[in-house]
Amino acid sequence: MTEPRLFPDDPPDKPPHNGTDASKLTAETMQPFIGLQRERVLQFIQQCGPNGATDEEIQDALKIRGDSERPHRKRLVEWRRIRDSGNLRMTHSGRPATVWIAAESPALPPANDTTNNSTDSEKSNGGRGELC
Repeated sequence: MTEPRLFPDDPPDKPPHNGTDASKLTAETMQPFIGLQRERVLQFIQQCGPNGATDEEIQDALKIRGDSERPHRKRLVEWRRIRDSGNLRMTHSGRPATVWIAAESPALPPANDTTNNSTDSEKSNGGRGELC
């Protein structure tokens, strides 16, 4: 089954690049790992269940950089494998971040207090939720 694509000329498993020679070369060397990394991102989000994960939590858990993780997460959203839960969680820097969940997962209800929705267990690790 072919996954839907955002743009017809957008190859489904081509790593993104910014058009420079160095970026294109780097993208070419990443080609063999694209499917594996995307699958790891999806599996992690699925493992998190309705609690979901932010981009930063995915990056921390899988030990991959944001410039590698975000394109995979974006593609998974385009393919409707994951979705925005409607909830936010604070990042390391204290900024709100979207919580992503698997498309088949029910979302947790939003917290009433969006300025600090940390539980006591989250406060013990700097406001970060438990990693799945």
